[in-house]
Amino acid sequence: MIRFETFKNNLDVDDKSGVKDVNIDKSVNFRGCIDLVNKNSASYSLGTKIPPLGAAVVGLNNTDAPLPEKTKCYNAWTDIDAQELFLNSKPTCFLIIGKPGVGAYTLGESISKKLNCIHLCPRNIIIDEMNQKTSTGKCMDFNMRHNKKKKKQKKDDENVTSLGSQAEAEEDNREEEAEEEQEPEDENVEEEEEPPVELPKFLLVPCSGMISFNKPYMTSKKVALLEQFKQIMELPVKPDVVIYITSSDADVISKKQNTYLNYGNASTVSKSISSKIQADLRWPIKCDINVDHSNRQENHIVNSKYYCRQPMNFKENSVEQMCNFRKHLLTYIECQLKQFEPATIIKVDGCLQVYQMMQQISERLLFLSIKPVCIPEPMYLEDPSDDMEEFWQTVEDLAVIRSNNISFNRYASPWYNRCPVELKKRISKRGHPKFAVTFLKHVYLMSTLSSMIQFCRNPQPFLKLTYLEPTCRAIIVGTKSAGKTMICKCLEWLFDTHYINFNKLYEEEKKKKEINTKRNIFSEIIATIEDARFALWQTTEFLRVKDLNAWYDSTLRNLKKYLPLLVKYLTHAQCSCEQEDEEVEEEKEKNSPLDLVFLSTFQQYRNELLTLPFVNDVEEIKRAIADKDTLLRNGPDHLIISTENPSLPVLGDADVTEAISAYIVANELQKDLLPTPEELVTELCKILDNIDKEVAERTSNKKQYGKWVIDDFPSDPEFWGFLIDSGFMPDYTIALIENREIEADLMKEYKIIENSVKQYQERFVLADDPLIKTKLKEKHSPSPHSVIKFIIHDHQAQVLDDILNDSPENAAEVADLTAEITTFTEAIEKFRENWTEIQSKIEEANKCDIVVDLENKTDVAITEEVLLKLRKCYYLPCVPGEPEEVENLDEDEDQPKDTSTFNLPYFLCETNVYCPIAYYDYGVLWEGKPEYSIKYNNKLHLFSNENCLNEIFSKDVTKYQSNTKPFKQIPCLRICVMGCIGSGKTTIAKYIAKELGLIHVDFVELVNDYLIPRHFKKIGRKYENSFTDTSTEEENAVEIQMGEENIENLEADLMGNETELRRMLNNYFEQGTPLLSILLQKLLKRIWFQKPFCSTGIVLDGFPRMASDVEDMVACYCIPDLIIDVSTSSDDVQARTAPNMYKTWKAQMTQAKCLAKMKFDKEKSEWLSMVTQKVVCKLIVDEILNAAVVEDEPIKPPSTESNKIEVDTQESDLMKYYNEIVEEFPEPVDLSTWENASDARDRIEARIDSIFEIDDGNIESLRDSAEEQKIKIVPIDNTKSLNKTLRKISAQLKTIRNRSESFLEQTFILDPDVAERLLLEGFYFISRFNRMCPVHIFENPNTIINPYKVMKTKGTAYTVAHRSYIYFISGKTNLKKFRLNPLKYIVNNNITNFIQYPLRLSVIGPPKCGKSELAMKLAKKYGLICISKGKAIRHVLNNMHWTELAEQMQMQLREGKCIETGLIIKAVQIVATDHRTVTNGCVFDGFPDSAAEGMELLSIGLYPLIIFDLSSDKMTILDNSQNEIYLDIIKYKPPYSRSFIENRFISWAKNCISVRDFVTEDIQNLSLLNGNESRWQCLKDAILRIESTALEICHYLHKVHSNVVPAGVMCVSNEAFKQKMSCYKNLCPVCLSKNTLRHNEFPVDKKGVLQYKYIYYWVCEEHLRLVLNNPEHYLAHRKMDVPEIPAVVKRINPSHVYENGICIVSYAENLPAQKIERGSNKFAANYHRNTYLFCSALCLKKFLAKPQLYYNVVVFKDANMFPKMSIKNLPHIGYLEQTVGDIITEACCSVNVLRPKYPGLDIQLSGLLYIALYLKTHNTHTDKSFLPKYLIALEVFEARCKLMINVGLRLRAMDNPFSKYPICHHPSKRMVSKSEIKSLTSGGSGDAFQSLIVYDST
Repeated sequence: MIRFETFKNNLDVDDKSGVKDVNIDKSVNFRGCIDLVNKNSASYSLGTKIPPLGAAVVGLNNTDAPLPEKTKCYNAWTDIDAQELFLNSKPTCFLIIGKPGVGAYTLGESISKKLNCIHLCPRNIIIDEMNQKTSTGKCMDFNMRHNKKKKKQKKDDENVTSLGSQAEAEEDNREEEAEEEQEPEDENVEEEEEPPVELPKFLLVPCSGMISFNKPYMTSKKVALLEQFKQIMELPVKPDVVIYITSSDADVISKKQNTYLNYGNASTVSKSISSKIQADLRWPIKCDINVDHSNRQENHIVNSKYYCRQPMNFKENSVEQMCNFRKHLLTYIECQLKQFEPATIIKVDGCLQVYQMMQQISERLLFLSIKPVCIPEPMYLEDPSDDMEEFWQTVEDLAVIRSNNISFNRYASPWYNRCPVELKKRISKRGHPKFAVTFLKHVYLMSTLSSMIQFCRNPQPFLKLTYLEPTCRAIIVGTKSAGKTMICKCLEWLFDTHYINFNKLYEEEKKKKEINTKRNIFSEIIATIEDARFALWQTTEFLRVKDLNAWYDSTLRNLKKYLPLLVKYLTHAQCSCEQEDEEVEEEKEKNSPLDLVFLSTFQQYRNELLTLPFVNDVEEIKRAIADKDTLLRNGPDHLIISTENPSLPVLGDADVTEAISAYIVANELQKDLLPTPEELVTELCKILDNIDKEVAERTSNKKQYGKWVIDDFPSDPEFWGFLIDSGFMPDYTIALIENREIEADLMKEYKIIENSVKQYQERFVLADDPLIKTKLKEKHSPSPHSVIKFIIHDHQAQVLDDILNDSPENAAEVADLTAEITTFTEAIEKFRENWTEIQSKIEEANKCDIVVDLENKTDVAITEEVLLKLRKCYYLPCVPGEPEEVENLDEDEDQPKDTSTFNLPYFLCETNVYCPIAYYDYGVLWEGKPEYSIKYNNKLHLFSNENCLNEIFSKDVTKYQSNTKPFKQIPCLRICVMGCIGSGKTTIAKYIAKELGLIHVDFVELVNDYLIPRHFKKIGRKYENSFTDTSTEEENAVEIQMGEENIENLEADLMGNETELRRMLNNYFEQGTPLLSILLQKLLKRIWFQKPFCSTGIVLDGFPRMASDVEDMVACYCIPDLIIDVSTSSDDVQARTAPNMYKTWKAQMTQAKCLAKMKFDKEKSEWLSMVTQKVVCKLIVDEILNAAVVEDEPIKPPSTESNKIEVDTQESDLMKYYNEIVEEFPEPVDLSTWENASDARDRIEARIDSIFEIDDGNIESLRDSAEEQKIKIVPIDNTKSLNKTLRKISAQLKTIRNRSESFLEQTFILDPDVAERLLLEGFYFISRFNRMCPVHIFENPNTIINPYKVMKTKGTAYTVAHRSYIYFISGKTNLKKFRLNPLKYIVNNNITNFIQYPLRLSVIGPPKCGKSELAMKLAKKYGLICISKGKAIRHVLNNMHWTELAEQMQMQLREGKCIETGLIIKAVQIVATDHRTVTNGCVFDGFPDSAAEGMELLSIGLYPLIIFDLSSDKMTILDNSQNEIYLDIIKYKPPYSRSFIENRFISWAKNCISVRDFVTEDIQNLSLLNGNESRWQCLKDAILRIESTALEICHYLHKVHSNVVPAGVMCVSNEAFKQKMSCYKNLCPVCLSKNTLRHNEFPVDKKGVLQYKYIYYWVCEEHLRLVLNNPEHYLAHRKMDVPEIPAVVKRINPSHVYENGICIVSYAENLPAQKIERGSNKFAANYHRNTYLFCSALCLKKFLAKPQLYYNVVVFKDANMFPKMSIKNLPHIGYLEQTVGDIITEACCSVNVLRPKYPGLDIQLSGLLYIALYLKTHNTHTDKSFLPKYLIALEVFEARCKLMINVGLRLRAMDNPFSKYPICHHPSKRMVSKSEIKSLTSGGSGDAFQSLIVYDST
């Protein structure tokens, strides 16, 4: 029974029938759309991603599907997203290229085994095809065995193909038969053993169509080779890594000579090439290059019995192969390699052993962003259990990988027991344990062997999240009006499936069966029907003729009688017309009686003959009387027309229908008209089969299944038996069962629902289910009508029913309703019985059944439950957790944990150790309990109570996952501070609130503000007053009933009873009596879940107080993050609390005494006033009465004398009356008694002790309760000083204060080897950081070096697993940072800009200057390899002595020659192929030490980025050489002699000029280091230079593709600049636009080299910033004619020298003085075929900038005629000008600057002395032995001259202690002394000093 939800009332009603004030029946569904539909079906923009329905199954918050196309910066937070991202990525592909014979095949096999990938090569492909024995394989086998081509016929190929397809079909048929067969026919027959489950050993799909009938023809050998290589390069899968094996031809041949063949199995083995050269033991181990390689050289014992050498002509063949490779392929290969990224090309030396090449490749692959190769593998379990729970337990125990205390094992996938291959075909089939396959971290179950083979070949197509969508092959059954159709319509709309109504199918089949039955009966009774029809025709015709003759006779008689009457009538009418009118009237009067009889007779016959057309024609009547045929022709139509002949009977005729019905009744054939269950199921199966065929045609997949949902399928087991036999068992069977007792009201509701108008779509979209929400995000959501209306006539029947239902029911209606109830109840019972049997069949077929009870549920609730259980069919099971796994969770929690080793031994859920229900539903961090733990998706979930586990979480598991949201909102802090009275909890609570920025909440004030009404007196010690408060003892309280029945009114009763409320609260705070839960929970919910408390956080002071408070906190999920238990002693409590309470008591008593005195005085005053009034009134009354008694005396008017009363009489009466009144109203007496101080003090102390004992006992029980509920309590001992207590509290709050966004995240520290294994097996994926440390790249965004190898060498490289990825962390400090807050570093996108660039360095310098040590330190710091010429040569001679290069070196050494530079550079190049050089870089130790070596390094691309020139003097070098100690070689070789070192130093001094000039004039990357300083200083300077260069390189690498960048840091040589220079060549474009030729040749300047759009430009320093800011304007490419550029030359041809070598620049600029300066050969330039010499570099620079101004200047010819004159021949003034004029001028200028004034001398004498000292110190001819003394004298003279100035400045800077400074302070002004200002500034209060306004007193 469905109870519809309440609809909104704000709906427009179309009242067409004029009915007013219509109340809409809320229990009946209506026609039309409601606004909630519009609300749910919100419009989504085109950019909004719409998740698939499979995402709704796993949870919308558990996947981010659909994943973005660009995933470079994407973070996959969930396992399923990470897996799909991994599967969607391109498969990893390696391409190995090399000369024939370099070992490409062996290397490929090694890579295949190590990386678990498939090795594709011609040999493996051919062997695989031959092993499969296909037509292509057989042909290959025949040709290879007989060395000829075999012709294959097409017919053979077709036979082989048909056999293959037939074998596959037979295998499928056998599998289907095995599934259909349930029980063996003969139990005694032994079952045949099943073949073992094995994958085929063939890796590749068989080839087809590969046999060629014609001989292949190529134009040339080159074309054939190029075509083959082109096909390799054009493969669909582009290689990710290209491995290029290089080697010389001679080395390849030598390597082949040591290769042996095994003629038995066609294998090859290489003979080990052992070194014949003894290793040089003198060199220390640290200088060895091969420390990274382990000595794993394989030694094969060559047995001549099985192995043989290569053929005799193999050398010629090898040479021919290599010639072909070099001539035809090498150029093409190098051209193709340029299309790949340089980092993806791995070059290895073919001379190395295979393990050495693998070592190089493996290390290079670590830094490439390639995913590991993961291949599915069958589990091959022996006798796997059919019990799935037992099987999954077995899986969990298998293949466990352990790292420290954490275990990694495979577990069930999201597909769980369903076969992914079948689920892709949209059918749900349960997998079998024997077909279990492991892939990544999951285990998948396949249904058949073929499915397992398909999955193992390529799992990617089957593991898409889309296929987790329910297959929707469902049947809905249930009781009448249970809502089956609504569920069907909902599933139809959700999954776009076919809807089949079984009732309609039944009606259609019933009609078909009736038609067929009636046809059969009609064929039997057709003759009888024809005879009956003929007999009826004869009878009808006979009666017609009879009736026609009777009509003729009667009509003839009537005509004969009618004819004379007609004649008479006509004659009479004619005569009447001829007479006059009067006569006519008279005649009429006379003949009137006779005419009436005649006329009546005439009219009677006329009416009878009126059907004849000639009734008024006499002639025609006569003719008719005479002729019978004439009269018969005018007879009635039904008599004159003969009856038609009887027709043949057909179905549908009335007589036929009656005859068939009579036949059915007579023969009792009513049951034959109804279709049988088998016929119905057969027809249904035809429909379902057509649906499958339609889907297969649409998807072009023969094995694709369709989706359908069947409504109202019968619950009869007979139908289900036929359905199961037909093979169309539904994947899901949904049963809607009524479980209530059917009563009259319930039956009426069923009737209302049955008669109501249904709009299903508007109802099920209201269901709160992820499937509905996901579907509503699609473009085609349910379209509501434009206007929401109720059509009133649609509800008229319902309104009438409501009106009729109000009338009394009669007995007949009651009887009918009772009968309906009985029938309906029987139907429900029958359905339940059938469902039990159906359910067992469903379980046997391994299908899902969904049962929904309808009790008190709305239609929307039923829909939600159905969809929830439908999704649950796809959930992984929840396995109960083992409490012992987490029972020690809190052990050693307070102990510091080592971040490099500590791991929790289990995988936690998204909320870590906290309850998911408390976090997601209440926003509270409540730690879960071990006894309430379960495992879901291999993650442990801890819950706070059993209700959270069983009732809430188990209902919908995916709701509480939220895996896609790692940045969870951490709830605000809620801290409780509890303690006994006087423990200091309020002080501590206020301190915590201030430190953490929380709201301080006093629990007592909270009760006063939110619990006690405003007009009630507040509670609490600071509000109590023992002198004025009323008693709250129990005998004074009004009793309130507190039963369960009046719990709702209890709060209202308490709020109206102040005494009872105050008593209850007083007992709670002082007597330890629990507070009512309804009141306490109300307060807690307010401060926990309402603003501003829930958004800011609170510190709750004074709560909880007892164990019952904890129970109330647990009941309403008001759990604090921390409870601080402040403890103290009773003595401290007395000392803190008693004085304050006594002081309060004293003040209150003083106030009470004052009030009592005032009250007593008031009472006494009132008493006196009352007594006076009464006495006076009595006297007056008595006087009046006395006066009235004396009657004789007249009344006298009052006079002044009458007021005089005798004293005696008055006093006696007054006293009498006064005494009487006092006796009646006694005088007030002050009876107040006051407590003395000692008693009060004792009472206060006793009260404090009582409260302390009660609080202490309650807190003890509270601790146990809180510990049981996993609420953290921190004990604080407050017996010590407050500062110490606050420090302890700060330390305890550190953990919750430093909560980051990663507070709930979990990380695992792994062993590096275990981490690599987990990556290879797919348990985890490598992150987007690859091997880069996320913390390092976060803190160093501009780095170009990956520190992984450096840290790995040091043993400080850590691997951390977080979610689905493994991160590599460098250093323990970074590890701690990452584990504390991993999300901070993971979301950082600096890694997207990281480009690793090898750091190549060089250290040169004289011998023994420390360059080797500096090189070693740099290599160690940056993880580089240190290479020297000696190391490179020894490496080649020791390890590669059989190569051509080693032989050439040995030959030169034997001849006593030095090894040529070219051979040395080749050796260096071989060593530089090491992976450390390519990835991190290298350090060249001691070279290049010549220009030739520098040019060689440039040519091979190994030129260093920085060359450190470590300069040192001779003495320092000699000292270093003698103090040098070699611990490894001290026994064999003493230190070098001084003479030897000195000789080497001299040799270096001569040769260093060339390399320095080369670097200075070309690359300009020389960095000078002072070797005389300390080693630490040299290393520091080198590191600073490296870091600055690294920043420039990083900037270049980031901007080179998009913007202009300085390229000088990239070591651009002159040759490289010329190859890529722009149209401006080496000229500055800006200067060129100003007609200035400024270029980079003189002086050589590489700082101005810019790269823009892959073209080099040079810009002068003046315009460099201008061009960098606007490159588009200044560096635009344009056609231009660059003028001739003067070229700086070093060699001069005297015949081309212009003007005899005179500097024309100096000559032209000094005209007309005709200054003649002879040029130097150092400053020469060629221009216009002339060579110009210049006197200085400045003149050369001027000429290079503007040669057009100087190149044609002609020097005056007579200039050479002037005679030469010596200086001594000049006059005195000329002599002084030419000799000392300049220095005297400088001395005078120095005097002008210094202005010397020596103390005690005048200015003139001081100046003369200074000039004299200046001349002495600057005279080049001064004796060097006296020069230091003159310098000292000059310094002393200058210091003494400055003495007076310094003293004056010092005095002026001093503060005058007697001065006063006015200062403005508020409105008043006062003078502040300087000392006061100093005191302000010295105290650190700079702001206070600045706030003073100093002003001038004037």
